[in-house]
Amino acid sequence: MRSEGSKRRVWRMAADGTGSRPAGDADCDFPMANPSLDGYVCIGGPGQRSLQIHPMDKGAGRRLYELPPGRRFRYARWNQRGDEILAATSDGHFMRLNGRDGTLASDLPLPLPNPEAYGSLQSASFDATGRTLA
Repeated sequence: MRSEGSKRRVWRMAADGTGSRPAGDADCDFPMANPSLDGYVCIGGPGQRSLQIHPMDKGAGRRLYELPPGRRFRYARWNQRGDEILAATSDGHFMRLNGRDGTLASDLPLPLPNPEAYGSLQSASFDATGRTLA
């Protein structure tokens, strides 16, 4: 991720840091490449309420899914097959969405100890199976 003024952009580069070039033209946060490395999901839109899909090469992205006001995405990634997006929301939910059309497969509370003690989930992480949560 690189910022130029108020515009944020995702960049690609080799493992040694050479050959940097802009990836898709996105203004979003927390980009995560899909397993085929031809695109990525990121969190954007007003209030970080939408999941967006963008190509790795220049080109238009698209909104995959948008939460209602009052909820926001905190983390999103592709599953290991690259056909689902796994996401965590500020109100402590774990979501599974179809990576092609954004159809919601599930929206369940995260298994947090004493969830009433949390005002808002600030961050989350899980592996490509959705089983390892942090």
